Amino acid sequence: MPLSQAQPHSFLRSLFQQLNDLEADFPSLETLQTLGMQAFQVSMDTEKNGTLKLNPCFFEPRPEKGLLQMYPLEPGYVEWDQRESMELSPLPSVQDIMDRAVKKYPPEVAPTLENLRKDDRFDFDMAHDPESLATELDGLVDIHLDAIRLQGPYEDFRLADLKTQRDWDLLPKEDDPPSIQDSPRSKMWELVSYYRYSWADHPRKPHSVLSCLSIVCPTETYPGISTHELCAIVCAMLLRVNHKPFSACHIHPVLVLSYMGNRRARIIQALYDGQTLVLQYSPLWNFAEAETASIEIFVRYRLSEPVGFNTHTLSIR
Repeated sequence: MPLSQAQPHSFLRSLFQQLNDLEADFPSLETLQTLGMQAFQVSMDTEKNGTLKLNPCFFEPRPEKGLLQMYPLEPGYVEWDQRESMELSPLPSVQDIMDRAVKKYPPEVAPTLENLRKDDRFDFDMAHDPESLATELDGLVDIHLDAIRLQGPYEDFRLADLKTQRDWDLLPKEDDPPSIQDSPRSKMWELVSYYRYSWADHPRKPHSVLSCLSIVCPTETYPGISTHELCAIVCAMLLRVNHKPFSACHIHPVLVLSYMGNRRARIIQALYDGQTLVLQYSPLWNFAEAETASIEIFVRYRLSEPVGFNTHTLSIR
């Protein structure tokens, strides 16, 4: 393997191992710099149709603010069970579980987890399972993309028709890193939904889009990028340097839609140039809130157009 490809491959594998060895769920900026990464949060540009202030920017989202309202759902297509799945149900509280229990609780029993019976505690834990909640968010965005819409350019129009990406199907290699970590449970993350902009008879682009799921639950105290997300991103970079059409690239811009276990999500732009990994990440969106703004921004970025690089930059360091 040429030196230019061997170096990033070696760096990424070392970085992947170091991240897996980290105990902290939210590493400090100093730790990230020591590992050869830069990470910083970017804000929303309210003057530019509600997009992120990425600089440099390699992914332009759909420009239409109000995209979901511009193309409303086709009422005859959406069955009631699917319509409900396009909205997140409120998570049940302990009191909700107690109120719906088959065997009623005495009124003097306080609504605490410790007071739930075994079967009711199981129901509560299932409803609040972090992995299921993260998966639910990824599915929610896909449902909005795939539903038939009114006022489109043709019959049976879907927002997914606006995509200029295709699935990136990988044939696993022996030295590929695992694209999922499920042990220990507290460190769970998974790469899902890989997309690329390069294929036959189409202008070559080094960009790709993917989603990642993680069990971590960021808070106001710890809102920074998580070890779980970092592992998923570095794994994606390792897969890129190991597989066509990206193995010949020395510049790797990746857009990550990150869905987490407490119905929080964010958008991350990652750039790897063979020397360092630069991450720009959005504020956290709370999908638990009953509004569609957070859904729409993820739909718009899922439909991003690649910018900033062309064919001639594929092999420039």
